Amino acid sequence: MIVGHLKQSGEKLTTDGSGELWTPDALRRSAEQIGEVQRNMGRLVLHGLMVVPGAGNIVRGRNVYDSLPEGSQVHRRADVVGRLGTVMNAAMLSAALDDEKVPHVMLMAPGMGYADPHVGTIDAYCPEAAMEAYRRERVVVIAGGSGKDKQTTDAAVMDYTLLESATFPEMESIALKTTKFPGIYTEDPAKHPQAKRYKTIAAADMLAMGLGGVDEQCLRLIQQASDVQLFVYADATPFDALDSMKAMREGHTAAVAGTIITSGTIPATLAEPGAA
Repeated sequence: MIVGHLKQSGEKLTTDGSGELWTPDALRRSAEQIGEVQRNMGRLVLHGLMVVPGAGNIVRGRNVYDSLPEGSQVHRRADVVGRLGTVMNAAMLSAALDDEKVPHVMLMAPGMGYADPHVGTIDAYCPEAAMEAYRRERVVVIAGGSGKDKQTTDAAVMDYTLLESATFPEMESIALKTTKFPGIYTEDPAKHPQAKRYKTIAAADMLAMGLGGVDEQCLRLIQQASDVQLFVYADATPFDALDSMKAMREGHTAAVAGTIITSGTIPATLAEPGAA
């Protein structure tokens, strides 16, 4: 049983340069892309999909920390504000999925609760609730990130991946993250156009080299786990990413457009010039 766990950037819910938190075209496009995955589960050999929205279009908890007096009560509420941002994005994404008639359920992060006169009470996440949704061919949308202080949604996706894998040993979990560039590079590609893309790299090597693209918390979770991977790809569609992962599982590595971050100590490999 294979399940995809996707960290979706909050910026995917708004149009670049619009100045709006959400725009109708971006919401529709995100819902359409997720719907495409849901309709093609069989071809992708996929049995479930979880989406964890970030909140970068609204607020970044780390930025709030940095801008407020350390030790103050307002400083301590930075995580609360960040989690609420992900709740808002999950609610908007859920509404867009409803408009596109994509079967899904919205679950709250562990330890959190939410009730609203319009949507009612949102059930709390647990691995069993997620598995039930997967079995019913429902996409799972998580509101509230991981529900933990000082943890990014990058790390939240890996948390859910590891928790569900431990709860259901028969499950093969695939963790995915979108970035502005198609994977992890030897240098910041925005500053160094000559930078080369890694096709595979160990989380330990990324930490040792101080490479960006994935939050350090997430990398440490990968490093500490066994037999886990994170696929980092360009800000395209989840369908494209899962198609690439399917190609990788079948041995067609030339078709993989992104970087596979692994636990363990496998040697890093660079993508060949002109490769996907």
